[in-house]
Amino acid sequence: MNTKTCKAKGRALQNRVRDILNKSTLGVKYVFKARTMGLPGDDVYTENKLWPFYIECKNQQQLALYPELKKLYSKNKKGILVHKKNGSDIYATIAFDLLVELLEKGGDKRDD
Repeated sequence: MNTKTCKAKGRALQNRVRDILNKSTLGVKYVFKARTMGLPGDDVYTENKLWPFYIECKNQQQLALYPELKKLYSKNKKGILVHKKNGSDIYATIAFDLLVELLEKGGDKRDD
């Protein structure tokens, strides 16, 4: 696959993640944008300085997960690696400590 096609796949995932976040309840408080390919920083971001997460998107058939996570967590923010491959769902990988923190903030909101 050539570089142009690879970048188009990555850009499509960034735009899809941006659209999903903007349509969610988070889109009321934050306006999400997709960064232009090749520029440094979050792939999906908001200009609101209170947003604590760093979102990196990868649309690859074979993803070397641990090296990508190592790069992601070298940033100062809390990292979320959003990834998919052809024909699959979109997944997000986060550190377990961050998951526990988010669950604690969400409280016990079970529907049962």
